[in-house]
Amino acid sequence: MSANRPIARVVVVGSAVPLWLCSTTLARALGPIGVKVSAVELKAAQAPSQVYATLPPLEPFHSKLGVEEAPLLRSTAGSFSLGQLIVDGTESRRPSFFHAWGPYGTAIDGVAFFPCWLKAKRHGFAAPLDSFSPAAVGAHYGRMIRPTAEVAALGRTEYAYHVPAFAYARELKSLALTLGVTVYEESGVGVVRSEADGSIERLVLDSGRMVQGDLYVDVTGSAARLIGGAPASDWLSWQTHFNVDRLLMARAPRFTSVPPFSEVRVSRAGWTALYPTQAMTGVAHAYSSGLHSEEEAARLAARVGGSALMDISIQSVSPGIRRQLWSANCVAIGSSACLIPFATSAFMPCNLALCTSCHCSRRVRSMGPSALNTVGRCALCLSACVISRVATMPFRRSLGVFGSRRASMPRRPSYCTRLRPSAPAV
Repeated sequence: MSANRPIARVVVVGSAVPLWLCSTTLARALGPIGVKVSAVELKAAQAPSQVYATLPPLEPFHSKLGVEEAPLLRSTAGSFSLGQLIVDGTESRRPSFFHAWGPYGTAIDGVAFFPCWLKAKRHGFAAPLDSFSPAAVGAHYGRMIRPTAEVAALGRTEYAYHVPAFAYARELKSLALTLGVTVYEESGVGVVRSEADGSIERLVLDSGRMVQGDLYVDVTGSAARLIGGAPASDWLSWQTHFNVDRLLMARAPRFTSVPPFSEVRVSRAGWTALYPTQAMTGVAHAYSSGLHSEEEAARLAARVGGSALMDISIQSVSPGIRRQLWSANCVAIGSSACLIPFATSAFMPCNLALCTSCHCSRRVRSMGPSALNTVGRCALCLSACVISRVATMPFRRSLGVFGSRRASMPRRPSYCTRLRPSAPAV
């Protein structure tokens, strides 16, 4: 694709939530200036038990896309999340740590709250740090706190969602069709590349149809159907830095009272996360195949979930990042670009990259088609940079999970021991 050639057609290839979130974003941001978006939906086995544990930026992102919160949670049986309760599952049994979505306290006379709290603690102040976080207090008492002016006086509150993946994809696909996205439902796709520079000339679908575009977006996950065949776009593995290479997903019965937070139980063999929703409790268990068999992994996940698991699926994972996220006229988004085996991080690269694209593109709508080539390239390239920069965030977070703030969290049982699950909703 020529550097000065305007982008008039964007083709997105993938499946499930990443495909429809990307297609909807591009159609909403670039549609008003004449860009045509096509989505090639590939048939892929999607685990019915998968639940997306999102991050707070998704709420304002939904507002930009026109996704209404209340109807979405009703139709998907999703739930709110105020943070994550991280529990030490090793033999050391260190105190649990609640990672709230939002800051702790507010500035005092222009001074950040945390140094003030530390100084007061040195002088005998006994109140834990979590008591100054509306999100942490609400989660502790099982109450959802929405941001209001009254709450903001005590500290900013943010929230995220737990959304069943299958229902979420259905809602996003419906919105994409409303925005005029052209959809091709196929079982496979072939790529025809230019011999000169390796750029994609066209896609050949299994049905025999051909799809052409000026820009191609690969959201096919680890398969990397488009970017995987591009020059210098090989996969840089991080497997030596992680002890997990398998991800088990399953569902457990819903809790009688759905807690507004997730639980992540960390062990030396990996981690297990519980994502409560109105319809079920999503269970994700990352482990090493060298330490546990599939049967042993299922037993460990069921022990944390507190009941028998249903719809168990296991997939191999290869943590890492693609050496080149942008190649000629193809860009990788989401797990096609990088894969991080941490709780909530699977959705993070796709979400942040699309937020960046949407924000950059909307700012120059009034400039017309002449600016589209520059905007499209800059926005999506910046998105790729966002992915590579945030890829190291979970490393820093994991180092601080049981760090200096753990003393502020009172020792308490996890919610799987306090709340008994009920029968699945009919």
